[in-house]
Amino acid sequence: MKYITILFIVFFLCLEINAQTLKDPLYFNYSALPFTNPEKGEGQLDINYFETNLAIPVTLVKKVQLINAFYYRYSDFDFNSDFTNQRFSGNLHDIRYSAIIRAGISERIELISIGRVMVRSDLQNNLEGNDFFPFGLLMANYAIKRNPDFTIGFGLALVNDFNYNSIIPIASLNYETDKVKLEIVYPNINFLFKKSESFEFGLFANVDGNISRISQQNMGINNTNVQFQRNLQILVAPTVSHRIYKQVFGHLKIGLAPLTELQFLDSSYEKIEGYTQRFNPSLFIRTGISYRLSN
Repeated sequence: MKYITILFIVFFLCLEINAQTLKDPLYFNYSALPFTNPEKGEGQLDINYFETNLAIPVTLVKKVQLINAFYYRYSDFDFNSDFTNQRFSGNLHDIRYSAIIRAGISERIELISIGRVMVRSDLQNNLEGNDFFPFGLLMANYAIKRNPDFTIGFGLALVNDFNYNSIIPIASLNYETDKVKLEIVYPNINFLFKKSESFEFGLFANVDGNISRISQQNMGINNTNVQFQRNLQILVAPTVSHRIYKQVFGHLKIGLAPLTELQFLDSSYEKIEGYTQRFNPSLFIRTGISYRLSN
């Protein structure tokens, strides 16, 4: 329960518009959490995942923009022990389509709406309704009159990352000058110092998690039907970005994963008691490449 409280606080401070999607419409990332050891039991877990995103903006009318975003992540959980016979799924897929509408209402007010459908599954069986998860958001951004570099936003969101179909209040914050950039954009928090147009560095923090449907091979624990697996990682790292060629940037993050957790859920999306596996803090590495829009 304490983790749900922490995540709610994070949700309230953050918003899923994904800054990298808007500024870097095309990117590829590789992330690793190597040599992760369980808090209880013997063995080791290596987590690797690859993700890519393509965002295509279309101007509908003056001050109204539609962004079609396509995202895919492949996650590989490599276990060298069954951790007390808990057969967590090793390969998960996360496929998303997002329609993002940004509408300028006035000089200082912008409305943002997001509709998203996600397929989160190990894809071991034919796709069914419970492989699909929705996301929805409606919020307003407001630019402070005396400081147009500072914007805040408020709204409501339907989320499925940590709890099924939760409706929560959300808020966002963005501050940017020629030298400094602060973004709180769910589930990312980024602080960057822009040394030049080609080089920036700062601090990255991320609460990363999702609920995925898993195959029938994971059924029948204590006569409870296991339908879903929930993954949770908290990631913190210094970050460096550097221009490679023209609008192409390279990115590197090396830091810590203070919390990694896997859980089984039943058909009602409730946690199955006794089948949660937590892991000790581990190394976190992410490297990537992106195409960045001109200012």
